[in-house]
Amino acid sequence: MKIKEKYQELKIGNPDAISLIKSGNFYIAIEDDAYIMNIIFDYQIIKGKVGFPLTALERVIGELNNKKISYVIYKDENDIITNTFDDNIYVSLLGECKKREYKNSMKKLLLERIEFLIDNSEDNYDKIRRFIDEL
Repeated sequence: MKIKEKYQELKIGNPDAISLIKSGNFYIAIEDDAYIMNIIFDYQIIKGKVGFPLTALERVIGELNNKKISYVIYKDENDIITNTFDDNIYVSLLGECKKREYKNSMKKLLLERIEFLIDNSEDNYDKIRRFIDEL
């Protein structure tokens, strides 16, 4: 079964838990869970995924437990670790991720627009600079 399919299967039973799936010598988090792992551990998101080596699992579990974030760790069909917290902060972290993603998208769009305007007219650079300086 592919990682995305396994992730979706785990999310059905645990929608408010980080799902980590063993893949070779790594654990993988995808989609929303990748963004939460990025916030907590500063792991780099590559193509919507975050991965960390098997040797880091104990540290990751410790931090998730400390922060009271529910999780499901799928090692294989016979080895699934779960921990659920009553005061799970998964949803609030997900909200923070969505806000951060929105801000980054808006920044990117604005920078692309500024580049376009400057590329089309050198006069626009001075206009934009003066406008920013007035802010």
